[in-house]
Amino acid sequence: MPSSLSPSTINDSKDFIKPLCVVCDDQSEGQHFGQYSCKACAAFFRRAVASKMHFECKFDKYCEISKDIRNICRYCRYQKCLNKGMLPSAVQAHRDSYGKRSHLSGSPTSINSNENNYYGEMKRLPLMLDGYLKFQSLRKASYALLVGGGNFKSWDPEFIPQSTYSNAKKSTQMVTSLIYDMVNEFFVPFTNFPPEDKKILFEQFSVLFDNAEKSYNTFKAYGHIENNDKVILADGGYVKLDEIYKYYINSLDVNADPQQLVK
Repeated sequence: MPSSLSPSTINDSKDFIKPLCVVCDDQSEGQHFGQYSCKACAAFFRRAVASKMHFECKFDKYCEISKDIRNICRYCRYQKCLNKGMLPSAVQAHRDSYGKRSHLSGSPTSINSNENNYYGEMKRLPLMLDGYLKFQSLRKASYALLVGGGNFKSWDPEFIPQSTYSNAKKSTQMVTSLIYDMVNEFFVPFTNFPPEDKKILFEQFSVLFDNAEKSYNTFKAYGHIENNDKVILADGGYVKLDEIYKYYINSLDVNADPQQLVK
């Protein structure tokens, strides 16, 4: 009887399904630290254990951790890693395996300090990216709780709602808090600065970050449209530049005539 696992069958098979990541249900990349996990969750678990990080949940310690929102809460993500059987001891063993390698004869014994600093700076970029991704996830989840809408879920122009002053005001306050948490936790060495220096730096950074974020989101939504006249605001909705007065209509926080406000 011929084998069903002929070379052509093995090479051409499209039906083999890899196990999903036990943490976020994304496609796994094999076993990491005792369980099947994706690269993102494996890297997160390794950093958390190796750096002895301490996390706190801003909600009720029951945050949903899935492929699209796995960065929403690092506390709940780490707890899920442990609950699903990922082993902290495997992280240490993984690190030790690298530390036991012998040096090649004739290899340099020192590294140029400038090169060392360069690679040190490069290591900070993934941490900053983690912070930004967490900010995006928290913003989307917080907005759903704050306003109850589906903003930031799709950048299809047909599904983007019109922004209102009331929603944007509440969203700006919430986003400012999330930006501060992101910078303080992920943007080294901000957390080590004196409080007064933090205040000055954050006031300048938050304005630039907010403008860059609005520009980036506007491009994602309308970058393909020639002569676009819409801008995405903090609440994920849009305003038309020639109809800004509509932004203030039906807002309980605005007592003046919307037409007068935009003059």
